[in-house]
Amino acid sequence: GFDPLKQYDAIAAVSSVPLVLLVSNNVPAKNFAELVAWTKTLPGSMNYAHAGIGSVSHLVMEVIRDATGMKTVGVPYKGGGPAVADTVAGHVSAIVSAVIWSAAMSMDSASP
Repeated sequence: GFDPLKQYDAIAAVSSVPLVLLVSNNVPAKNFAELVAWTKTLPGSMNYAHAGIGSVSHLVMEVIRDATGMKTVGVPYKGGGPAVADTVAGHVSAIVSAVIWSAAMSMDSASP
């Protein structure tokens, strides 16, 4: 079978993008430990947006879920922009996003 780890050789890192876990204001947690506890207390209460199955936002949140035992539900979007916008608007609870997207959306939501 096809094994991408054996079929391809990485020859260069082309970028490095810092990511953040952005949480909607309607989530009762004030820090990461409280967020993990909240999702375990009320399984399925936290849905998270991602830019589609296999996207960075999806895979990173799955790694966080596996590492912490969080009980969440992924919601696929057709791209990162709509996913971040819906998180800021409170339609979904959270998203893993690039810092630049998160900062831009947060500033836009604070505007009159």
